[in-house]
Amino acid sequence: MFRLASEKSSVPLISMMLFALAPVSAWSGTGLDFGDAPAPYPTTLVQNGARHLVADDGLPRFGEAVDIEEEGAPSENFDGDDLLGSDDEGGVFFPLPLARGTEGLVVFDPRTAATGGSVSIWIDYSGDGIWQEPAESVVSAYATGGDRLEFARFPVPVDARLGPVAVRARIFAGAGTLRPTGFVVTGEVEDLTAVVEAQRPDLGVALASGAVRVRGHAFDVDLVLTVENLGNVRLERLELELDGLEWFGASSGITVLGIGSSSLPFNTEYDGVENLHLVWDGSLAPGSQGTVELSLRISPPAGVFHFVGQARAVAHGPAGQVVSDFSQRGSEADPDGDGSALDDDEPTDIVVVRVLEVPVLDGLGLGLFALLLGALGWHLRRVRDHASAG
Repeated sequence: MFRLASEKSSVPLISMMLFALAPVSAWSGTGLDFGDAPAPYPTTLVQNGARHLVADDGLPRFGEAVDIEEEGAPSENFDGDDLLGSDDEGGVFFPLPLARGTEGLVVFDPRTAATGGSVSIWIDYSGDGIWQEPAESVVSAYATGGDRLEFARFPVPVDARLGPVAVRARIFAGAGTLRPTGFVVTGEVEDLTAVVEAQRPDLGVALASGAVRVRGHAFDVDLVLTVENLGNVRLERLELELDGLEWFGASSGITVLGIGSSSLPFNTEYDGVENLHLVWDGSLAPGSQGTVELSLRISPPAGVFHFVGQARAVAHGPAGQVVSDFSQRGSEADPDGDGSALDDDEPTDIVVVRVLEVPVLDGLGLGLFALLLGALGWHLRRVRDHASAG
């Protein structure tokens, strides 16, 4: 006899009672799917662990497949049912670690029949071996109706346990709210882990220069500035500045030919002299980046052909943490790939190569030039004849 939980659920109680009284063969399905979270999580039958009667068509489910077990398979690596049967994991995942006090993201791949289904997900933030606290229900009765990736965002408590945390995800062909335990007709349960980290705000900046175009005593140059969120939390109040006089010299003339960005709120009043902010009040999600394209005309002092400079970015984390970085030459803020841009701050240099200008002669000039060449030739012949006679 199956033990019925006393906790509330919108899944019809009659279904649970009938299943407790009837063998699996009395239902239209191929067998049961259990979870594999380790003890003390409720995984086995005697614990009233989460279990689903797998429909003949295997729907609804997470991902490509759902397997059948006779009993829950608790395992430290959350892979017990995979070791006993086929690997049916992968339909639920977290693309990024979860950061305390921020918004988390979970992605799932529901495969459903035409009638759709409902998804519920729990995370054991306290690490007490059960999923019972209100904050641990991160997705509740999420209605899904198609074979496409879905995602949900949820708050991560500021006191969440750091490191790996246990996750249980369930899908069934209904519209109600599930619990993390008990029997449900149709569907699948997946047990997995997520990782909780402390807040780690960080950013990096890269500054790349394009080809230099000489315009008389001035030159034009195109710059691309890239700001990347290298941390695990959203960055707000992002500022990006570039001091043109510091780069090209206090006596240089600076004209902004164009500025633009499709990903950051750029400052149309930037002039590189008094208004140095390229970006005001921007924001970046973890792992994302934004670029600003800037075109300048520089009129440098005479005889100066080499210029070295950097941009600087400042932003704030969720708890008010201030992070900043000086730019790295090129298009990558973290070219060594160590996850931090603090050791990547090589300045960007611009070298102006001027081509010797040859004057253009008109008709009269060409005639005089020809006479000069003729006179020079006559003189050279006289010198040669005199040397031969001597």
